[in-house]
Amino acid sequence: MEEELLIRNPSYCSYFTKNTRVFLNASSAEPITFTKLNHELLEQILRHLEIPKTREKLISELVDLNYSKTKVNGYVQELLNSNVLSKKTSLPKSPIQKPTNLRLLLCITGAIEAVNIFSYIQMLKLNFTKEVKFVLTKSARKLVSKKALSFYFKNEIHDDVWELNTINPAVQHIELTRWSQIILVLPATASMIHKIAQASCSDLISLIASAKPPETPLVIAPSMNHNMWNNFAVRDNIEKLKKNGLYIIEPGLGFEVNEGLSTQELKFGPLGVNPLTLIHLLSNIYYSNIKRLSGKYVL
Repeated sequence: MEEELLIRNPSYCSYFTKNTRVFLNASSAEPITFTKLNHELLEQILRHLEIPKTREKLISELVDLNYSKTKVNGYVQELLNSNVLSKKTSLPKSPIQKPTNLRLLLCITGAIEAVNIFSYIQMLKLNFTKEVKFVLTKSARKLVSKKALSFYFKNEIHDDVWELNTINPAVQHIELTRWSQIILVLPATASMIHKIAQASCSDLISLIASAKPPETPLVIAPSMNHNMWNNFAVRDNIEKLKKNGLYIIEPGLGFEVNEGLSTQELKFGPLGVNPLTLIHLLSNIYYSNIKRLSGKYVL
């Protein structure tokens, strides 16, 4: 009898902030939230299932890292019960979401997956909100054409800290943070994650991240080589952002761009959300953030 293999359910995306990890499935309105688990162990389980393996193999690998066999087995079972882990890899059909009127500031950096940004924008504008403004880094402009963005979507595009404005020429980032109700950095490079974590204020996006009001959720969707994602400095920056209440969309599986079309090995690091699941994810983050702030006085 062939042994059953475990794998991360590909229909789920996740984000984490502070001590909470939320899994979302585009076919379901109910998120799965983990708050009382050992999140270091939870992440190890998910990362070790970048490729399918038996439960025995997974437990053996984590026991070698000094985790309790009983605890690992319990976590695996809970993840299976929640369908976050799966023995099948079929994708459910995703329903079309109703548009909102939220003002979304989409910040695009120079990760290679920026070449796919048009499909994300189209889905966002059709099914999430038409109120979108774009911010591009200098590197992003090498991958995404400002003229094409302007031609297809007719939205404001900003790429210069010193961009002149008839109202307030020197504080473009302040105007953008006051306008936005949710800020999304997608895709986010390791460099941009570092700038935001260190409040470097060295470009328009890091200025926006530093100047945003505390009640405005900032969502970061990392996209990079798997070794970069696992680099200790990148991990430190991610932990810093998470502990300070920013929302991190966990990377997913994909092919290594540098290895060309011949590779068949999936690796952890590319964007962990597709255009459809992104809509559901942003809605969940925004409204859960409103619920979290309810009853609090925000300066």
